[in-house]
Amino acid sequence: MGATEKKRRREISRVLQDYSFVYQGGTFPLKVSRSAADMLLEYSRPLLDVVKELRTAIALGVFSWNVSLAPADERPKLVEEYIVPTFAENAEIQETVRKLIEVMIERRERYYRDEPVYYVANRRETARADERNA
Repeated sequence: MGATEKKRRREISRVLQDYSFVYQGGTFPLKVSRSAADMLLEYSRPLLDVVKELRTAIALGVFSWNVSLAPADERPKLVEEYIVPTFAENAEIQETVRKLIEVMIERRERYYRDEPVYYVANRRETARADERNA
């Protein structure tokens, strides 16, 4: 393994530390489940090839995964609620991101449909949600 690949793996590891997965009512950091982390990376691979910033690519993968779990008729609204404020300055970028999300939703439905129903969430957001629900 070359120095560039090792550096990339460390960077990916740092980004994944920001995420957890929710499964059967529990919230677990990705570091406790190598298979969950690997699945997220494999799922996000097309984004990693297109989006320059690793953190942005993983976040977009997480968002796409989560949206794919919503009923199909609710997905367009969820996508718009994410895209419009996040990419408000550029309609062209909004359209590109919208298309990427559509591809990623199709990817999850095709290759990950039988995975246990859980979703990947930012640990800080999960902690805030847990505090509100306590």
